[in-house]
Amino acid sequence: MSWEEIIEQRHKVQTFDFGSTSGADGASASGIRDDMWGWEAQRERVVVVAVGAKSRRDKAFGEFAFEDSLDELERLASTAGCEVVGRMTQKLPQGPVPATYLGSGKIGELRELCGLPRSLDQEEDDDEDEDDEDLFYDDEDEDECWDDDAEDGSNKRDRRNGFDAYAPTVDMVIFDDELSPKQGRNLERKLGGKVRICDRTALILDIFSQRAQTAEGQLQVEMAQLEYQMPRLTKMWSHLERQSGSGAVKGMGEKQIEIDKRLLRDRKSLLQAKIEQVRTHREQYRAKRKSERVPIVSLAGYTNAGKSSLLNALTNADVLAEDKLFATLDPTTRRLDLTNGMTVLMTDTVGFIQKLPTQLVAAFRATLEEVLESSLILHVVDISSDLAEAQINAVDKVLSELDAAHIPQLLVWNKIDNITDEEVMLEIEIAAEERGAVLISAQTGQGMDVLQEKIVEIIKRSTLTRCELLVPYERGALIGEIRRTGFVESEDFLAEGTKVVCYLPVGMSRRKDVIGFLQASTF
Repeated sequence: MSWEEIIEQRHKVQTFDFGSTSGADGASASGIRDDMWGWEAQRERVVVVAVGAKSRRDKAFGEFAFEDSLDELERLASTAGCEVVGRMTQKLPQGPVPATYLGSGKIGELRELCGLPRSLDQEEDDDEDEDDEDLFYDDEDEDECWDDDAEDGSNKRDRRNGFDAYAPTVDMVIFDDELSPKQGRNLERKLGGKVRICDRTALILDIFSQRAQTAEGQLQVEMAQLEYQMPRLTKMWSHLERQSGSGAVKGMGEKQIEIDKRLLRDRKSLLQAKIEQVRTHREQYRAKRKSERVPIVSLAGYTNAGKSSLLNALTNADVLAEDKLFATLDPTTRRLDLTNGMTVLMTDTVGFIQKLPTQLVAAFRATLEEVLESSLILHVVDISSDLAEAQINAVDKVLSELDAAHIPQLLVWNKIDNITDEEVMLEIEIAAEERGAVLISAQTGQGMDVLQEKIVEIIKRSTLTRCELLVPYERGALIGEIRRTGFVESEDFLAEGTKVVCYLPVGMSRRKDVIGFLQASTF
């Protein structure tokens, strides 16, 4: 059967066979659209690259090791939907080369790893030879190239490469640092313009753009992308002449790059105005929460530490929780009724990561300001990770940049269900007692009662005042407000009214209607 008959038969089945497994959108049971028959979706093949300084220690306590950072980059690439097919490392005395990031010898190795000739000059010479061979093209050569009986596979190449002898077998190279515009241009030139260049910052921005669901998140991600793109427009349009002038004097007009920069600046101004509206909207919500005098507990921590799982376990929220980096971008707030009757608001925030792009911190400041209004920060840590201490330091660094270091923190060591070694678990328990951390498992629910007791204790000590009140029976509504905003320690019913020993927010304890019922024994 010829190819034409197969395609025609397939087309008839697609058009007239309504009893097939295809849906209304043309998707078959295998996930391949019928109108795209013969085409298979392929993930982008990438190589990850990192450069470190020889003078630095290979592994310091509380720091990310050289290989660990590259492992995390591979996870980021997988989260973005790429397939990591290779990795390359290099240690240089002074760190990355300012012009090309990699040394000249490693660039040759990188070309080979991408399926290109080691030398760029060799590739150019081979291209000239192929052009000469095309002048003496023979039909017999075509028959040889399409010989179906070839068993050695020498004529078969990857679909993405066509039949170019030196087409790359890799789509993109991702570097573990933010490349300067100069380094990016030089690397593209060294790879002959056949392999795309990406750095850690661009990769994180791409993941954020994929995961942003709300309009607020999309605005903030686009703002961060514009901040990243602005300095990288230089020489991108150097091959274009100036635009024609206008008016009586036909002088030289704007260059293409000048037009692009002006358009980006206009777009940036529009985004800033919209983000400012978002910030104003959030400030109104925070003001409303302050008026209700309900303590706010924020969940902060490294990405994939289990913050969303903890929020779901405590509040029965239906927040997306996946074993992926940056599964949560948009903050979620839920009400939590503690065991003593006290009510708090718990807010799940975006996860942090080492080498967090400054553009993201600036763009997401409107969202991260939720942390600044907290009464308590639960610093969630994946204690089963070998890099737990390094992740703690990375989160503390970001919190310091946000001026949130003064807010009370409680270390919550999560995922203890992943620790099976009894000796390791004993060491973790001793370390947790020394540092005041709480051991929990959001997956199994272990340690949740202890966590709630710790939350009550810290909020009571840092944000509440102990008061003794004698409330007349006709003012019983005040006792209901005390239960909502604070908690009651004891309650006695006397002839004059109800004697209440309670803990109240400082602002409420100073209200006139509350001061009138304070007893002399208040402290």
